[in-house]
Amino acid sequence: MAINKGFHITSAINGKQRRKKGRIRTNIPGVYFIHNNQKPKNIDCTIVDLGMGGLTIQSGVALYQGEKVTTVFRLEENDYTIEGIICRISGKNAVLKYDELSETITTRFQEYINKAYYDESA
Repeated sequence: MAINKGFHITSAINGKQRRKKGRIRTNIPGVYFIHNNQKPKNIDCTIVDLGMGGLTIQSGVALYQGEKVTTVFRLEENDYTIEGIICRISGKNAVLKYDELSETITTRFQEYINKAYYDESA
């Protein structure tokens, strides 16, 4: 089984799965805006981690736990606008948790993650 270069898959440790929902490291350019700003502006970011329960934003602008944020990015010819709450901060990385994605988005994200796991052409 080959894994795409540049992708790191979260895997089991000592035979136990660490996460209930799949995720994958990425390098996807995007923008985000914070909802509590009176004049929201798009801020450049990189989606460095994409999963079924959330994503990780890397940006030069500080985000804070509890902020409501919307991200906009393109993944495999599809544009996404994803809303969520910042649940954790680590350096330049901010983890955005979303409660529920549409069935279409859930399917596309899962297919993208599966493709990275099982793509034999890498």
